[in-house]
Amino acid sequence: MTAFFKKCTIIFLITNGFINVTKAQKLTSKQETAIRQTIHNQYGEVDKTIKLEVGKGSFCAVGKDTFFNPIGFHYVFKLESDSAKRLDCCVWHGGNFRRFIFSYQDALYALGGYGFFTTNNNLEYFNPQIKEWTYSPTNGNVPPFIAGLCFKINDHVYSINNIKGGNATSPSLKDTLGYKLNLKTMTWECYVQPDSSARVYGVSLYTNDYCFQYGMFQSLIFKPTEFKYVVIRNEDYGFNDIDYLKSINDNTILIKTNGGSSLIDTFVVRLNLDIIWKKNSANAKQLQLLPILKPTESLSYTAWLLAFVILGSIPMMAYYYKKRKKSIAILNEIVDSETTQKLETDDIPAEELKSDLYKAILNCGKLHVSTEELDELLAISHLEPDSKKLKRHRLLNKIEKNHPGFIVRVKDQIDKRQFSYKITRL
Repeated sequence: MTAFFKKCTIIFLITNGFINVTKAQKLTSKQETAIRQTIHNQYGEVDKTIKLEVGKGSFCAVGKDTFFNPIGFHYVFKLESDSAKRLDCCVWHGGNFRRFIFSYQDALYALGGYGFFTTNNNLEYFNPQIKEWTYSPTNGNVPPFIAGLCFKINDHVYSINNIKGGNATSPSLKDTLGYKLNLKTMTWECYVQPDSSARVYGVSLYTNDYCFQYGMFQSLIFKPTEFKYVVIRNEDYGFNDIDYLKSINDNTILIKTNGGSSLIDTFVVRLNLDIIWKKNSANAKQLQLLPILKPTESLSYTAWLLAFVILGSIPMMAYYYKKRKKSIAILNEIVDSETTQKLETDDIPAEELKSDLYKAILNCGKLHVSTEELDELLAISHLEPDSKKLKRHRLLNKIEKNHPGFIVRVKDQIDKRQFSYKITRL
């Protein structure tokens, strides 16, 4: 009778939310309202654009509790019954979108992320005593940036397929190496990832049992418990790129594909990762991470000789590269001097500007031109980026002096970090 009573009591507690079920990935209506109101109090209408039900991307079991950390924010909520109790007193947010959260020794950790035009490699943990996030130093072969697919197995955290955005000013950097963090020693190790098929660079989503990283044409599904992955073609499952994430619950992802409004369900695609994994399990591959040998580890004579030859050639290559770079710089100066006809100096005749550059821009037939198009018109597209930027600035100042209001720089309507140029025909 006593055992039966205990069993009924446990069922009652679970049903009414007094015992946290770590697999739960859905907020109650009251919990969602409390979290959104917290965000609204600090950021206003931003709370309406934030996705909360993103699976293990925000839900994390810490000891016997379930914590909730909205992506991109430092808020920490403890989910109890039908409430969301805020534990932090943070006022700084926005620096860790695409971070990976996990628990270790009853503490909540956040690894990497992107914000304020920077992709970081920080490891932070939430300190309940001071109610703030605290930096946790690591050592070893620390990844230069972390914004990819991460997963935790026992006392180790793995990080692969990291990408550093160029912020529309430079190409994005893709790291082909893999990394493993030993949480006991807080030491990073670096690994070669030989199988290129596992390199899918894109946003990562986390469900109960899988890590899902989607790219433009194909996506990676990784199952940590088996250390295996499958790669699927997006078009085979009804989407080319994820335009709008609706929610994640258990191992199911609801998304909208490109072309649909985020306010209607016309283009909703349901991705059940259990079914997809089962369908493709025959093609599942073991994730290979080969350690990069240290000098103290045993190598064959041939390998040592090869390493010696490669290392010995590096100084020579660096010398010739430096020499070649210097020669190219001199050549650029010569070409620059010949093609621009001394337009870089501060004493450019007004008549020369009027007859050459002003006429070229006026006759281009456009009212708006991009930075690249303007560089072509100014005959400076062949220069190095820094030289090009300086010369463009000088030339525009001269044009403005002689023809006020003729060409004005304006922010791009799509990407506020970029600029275009408006031409006014006087």
